[in-house]
Amino acid sequence: ILFLVWGNSHGSVLLGLGICCLDLLRNYLTYRKPSTLLWAAASIILPLFNPSGIGIYTLFFEISGHTDFIGEWQSYPTDSLQFLTLLVFAGASLAGLCRLPFDIFSAVKISVLLILAFQSSRNAIVAAIFITPCLSTWYRQITLAILGRFEKATGLCISLVIIMNIANCALANPYLRLELD
Repeated sequence: ILFLVWGNSHGSVLLGLGICCLDLLRNYLTYRKPSTLLWAAASIILPLFNPSGIGIYTLFFEISGHTDFIGEWQSYPTDSLQFLTLLVFAGASLAGLCRLPFDIFSAVKISVLLILAFQSSRNAIVAAIFITPCLSTWYRQITLAILGRFEKATGLCISLVIIMNIANCALANPYLRLELD
C-alpha cells in the first residue's frame, strides 16, 4: 500500500523501492521464504498504478540532467556548514558500518544513500532518515552514555535529522545561510 500511495504522490519512489528490494533480497537469501519474493514483486508493480505508468521509474533519470534551477537538487557548497555536517554524518556512517560483521546489503544501501546525499541536498535528508536508526544501533553504548537515562537512542536520531533539516533550510534561505571561511 505504501508504494501504491508513494508512486502516486512523489517521483522518489524508485529510491524507496531500491532500499526495500535490497532488504527483501537479504531476507529471502537468509530465510528462503517464497512469500518474500511476492512482497518484492508487489512492491515493484504497485507504483505502476499511477497516471504516469512506467514513467514513474524513468522520471528521476529524465529530469536529473535538467535541475540546475531547483535548489533542493543542488549539492551543498563545500564551504558550508551543511557540507561539514554531511561529512561528519558520512564518516560516522562508514565507521559504524566497519564496526559490524560485514553485511553486503547494508554496505550497498548506505553507500548509495551517502553518494546520493553528496549529489543533492534533498537526498541528504533522505539519507539521514534511513541511516540515523542504524547509527543509533551501532553507537548504542556511546549514545546511552551521552544521553544518560534514555532507554533508547531516540534523542540522537531526532537530533541528527533536525540538524540535517536545519542545514537544508539554511541552504534554501539566504537569510539563514551559514558559511565557513
